[in-house]
Amino acid sequence: LDQLMNLALHAEDGIKYYSGTVTYTKSFTMDSVKPDGGKLLLDLGNVEVIARVILNGKPCGTAWKYPYRVDVTKAIREGTNELKIEVANTWVNRLIGDEQLPLDADWNPDNSKDVLTQGLDSWPDWFLQGKKSPTGRYTFTSSRHYTKDSPLVPSGLLGPVSIIKEMRGN
Repeated sequence: LDQLMNLALHAEDGIKYYSGTVTYTKSFTMDSVKPDGGKLLLDLGNVEVIARVILNGKPCGTAWKYPYRVDVTKAIREGTNELKIEVANTWVNRLIGDEQLPLDADWNPDNSKDVLTQGLDSWPDWFLQGKKSPTGRYTFTSSRHYTKDSPLVPSGLLGPVSIIKEMRGN
């Protein structure tokens, strides 16, 4: 992608319903990296859900809660810098995406119209044989947690991303 965005809003299903780790890379130039006795922090803005930051090949930390910031003081340099941010999300959107596809197992109907109360009737043969789902689903669970109409959750590096100076005592 050429800009940061909520992956759940993307038009392409493979991105909208993606579950796993997305790697963002960016080259940028710094004229001066003197923090004047403080630290230089990479502020990731908003992250859904957890991010690991690597700057110029040096691990700088993991951001998993607000404020999503890591100390880059020891890794940043004057001139060109290579930034890599690995963001892992949950599998909620993938489960919802798979609900767009036909079922690949038999579910116990329990006389309920609410599919979320239906349990797995039996393990499907394709699963027991270690094969892929015949319907193209990526995930398999013994309970259905979402429907095809469940709302997607925000996903990815939403930003904005910036470098800030943190002075001592702040």
